[in-house]
Amino acid sequence: MSGSGVLGDLQALSVAVDGGQLRLNGDAANRCAEACARYADGLSRLKGQGRHLVRWEAFGDLASAQQLGKKFSDLATGGEGSFEQVIQQHIDVAMKMQDVFINAGAAYRQTEDSNAGALGSIGSDL
Repeated sequence: MSGSGVLGDLQALSVAVDGGQLRLNGDAANRCAEACARYADGLSRLKGQGRHLVRWEAFGDLASAQQLGKKFSDLATGGEGSFEQVIQQHIDVAMKMQDVFINAGAAYRQTEDSNAGALGSIGSDL
């Protein structure tokens, strides 16, 4: 697989599917795609709960307490490196995995249909 991490690996899998090098039967591909969707849904619910991880009032009224509360809030729902951002990255990966499995299942069905048609035409010539 690619050396650029999970997204690179998914890209390599996607290329393998497009090139006919990754073969999954249709049922297995569908089950994998459904599992990815369920995983992404669970992560979405978890991400929604992130807003409730920090309560500023729990840190008190002092300025230093408010600063500490903001720090923890930023870790939960802030920008770069926050819980919310990391969970979103996981959701994105799960959705890309789902797409790979959907495409693999479609490629399998297309190949099966093509093979069945070819065998049918050979059988009719007999």
